[in-house]
Amino acid sequence: ENQEAQVLLDKLNNVKKSSKLLPEEVQRLREEISLKKDLFQQRESEMQHGVDAKQSKLNSLQELADLYGERLGLSFKQANGETEDNALCISFTQIDRRNPEKPFWFNVRIMDDDTYSIQKVVPEVNGMKELEEELNT
Repeated sequence: ENQEAQVLLDKLNNVKKSSKLLPEEVQRLREEISLKKDLFQQRESEMQHGVDAKQSKLNSLQELADLYGERLGLSFKQANGETEDNALCISFTQIDRRNPEKPFWFNVRIMDDDTYSIQKVVPEVNGMKELEEELNT
C-alpha cells in the first residue's frame, strides 16, 4: 500500500507540475493564434487590394472600349472558324463617311513568341504582310 501511495503521490506531483505549465502554454498558443490571425488579415487585405486594382483597371478599359465603340463602332469578339483558333476579331464601323455602318474588321492572334499574326482583313488591305512585320518589330 505504501508503495502504491508513493506511485500515486508521484503521479499527483507530475500532474501539479504539468498544470503549472499549462497557463504558459495556453498563453503561448494564444499569441501564436493572434500572430497567425494578423498575418491572415494582412494577406487578405493585400489580396483584396490586388482585386480592387484589377477591377479598377478593368473598369477603365471597359470605359475606353465603350467610348471607342460609340465613336468608331469598335468591337472585340472571339473569331469564329477553323483557322482562327484563339483569334480576336476587331471590327470598326464609322470609317466610311458614305456608308458609316459598313464593317471593317480583322482577326489577330498573339503567337507563342508574343508576336501578332493577322489572320484575315476585310476589306483586304494592300501591303498587309509588311504592316504585320512592322507591328512585330
